[in-house]
Amino acid sequence: MTYLFNNISDFNKRKLAQYVKGVTRTYKKDECIFREGDKCNSIAFIKKGGVVAKNLLSDGHEMIIRHISKSNSFGEGLIFSNDPTYKATFLATNDTEITFISKDSLVTLMRLNSEVGINLFKKLSDLSYEQTSHIKLLSLKKVSNKVACYFYLISKEKGKTFSLTLNKTEIAQYLNIERPTFSKELNYLIKNNIISYSKKKYTVNDEKALIERI
Repeated sequence: MTYLFNNISDFNKRKLAQYVKGVTRTYKKDECIFREGDKCNSIAFIKKGGVVAKNLLSDGHEMIIRHISKSNSFGEGLIFSNDPTYKATFLATNDTEITFISKDSLVTLMRLNSEVGINLFKKLSDLSYEQTSHIKLLSLKKVSNKVACYFYLISKEKGKTFSLTLNKTEIAQYLNIERPTFSKELNYLIKNNIISYSKKKYTVNDEKALIERI
């Protein structure tokens, strides 16, 4: 929940902390946290592990619509909605620890310090950008476009060498393509030294060639 207290002094953080009524729960890998249709009445802050949000498509395939890593949160876009129900199923990617902050606690914090509300709005803006980027990614017609764009965007965010929490199956689900198709395209990128993979890390070796495939 650290982003809620950005630009707030340590003294005021301690004062605000006494009004936070958080509940912390732990989940095992692949354990369901929320199902599609469950009501959202809190913001979930990931203290350890990670979470994926999945939709089941009409053809029976699963699609990952969001991956949430440690120190991030989910539920912030729903808690004040007129329809505060989850539009996806949320699963733990590994052993995960989550602290839930209720809507009432959040409202109290915002009343006591306007900076908390500003920080929440900033987070919602970042989330909106993330969702827009994913929609644009899915709108690309060719598999080669999607895979190249995915690695390009990740490299812009994390640097030319990076590790991924998602495995190949989950990346394919995020891109809404078949796992073998994703593997084939990734092998092409590696074979042509556009991307390399070593010690569980990817490196973008030829950004120009990667961009040309988008």
